[in-house]
Amino acid sequence: MSEFYNRYKKSCQALGMEPCSQSTAEKIGVTRSAIGSWSANGMIPKGETLARIADVLHVSSDYLLARTDIPMDCNEYNNLSPELAILLEKAARLNETGLLRMESYLDGLLTAEQNRKSND
Repeated sequence: MSEFYNRYKKSCQALGMEPCSQSTAEKIGVTRSAIGSWSANGMIPKGETLARIADVLHVSSDYLLARTDIPMDCNEYNNLSPELAILLEKAARLNETGLLRMESYLDGLLTAEQNRKSND
């Protein structure tokens, strides 16, 4: 599998979408066989198709093309606070298990913060 397809698949799964399903193909405006060619033959969509995929998956085309490890669009990234940008850069380097652990930890922090506010 190509790096493009790996990133496409990961981005789909992050949104709860099945990468090779008919509904996903329809959302991004391609056929299921086109998606199959990305997986099996290492094909990479061009131009408007790539842009549409990035828009539907809420990632940048540079991320899909492995030109950056930061999934979000650069314009969105540039509007973040420096502290949040650093956290996202670190999160982008985690594997799936690490991301799940981080999410669980953050959920715990948020719950503790809500409990603290409730008790104030």
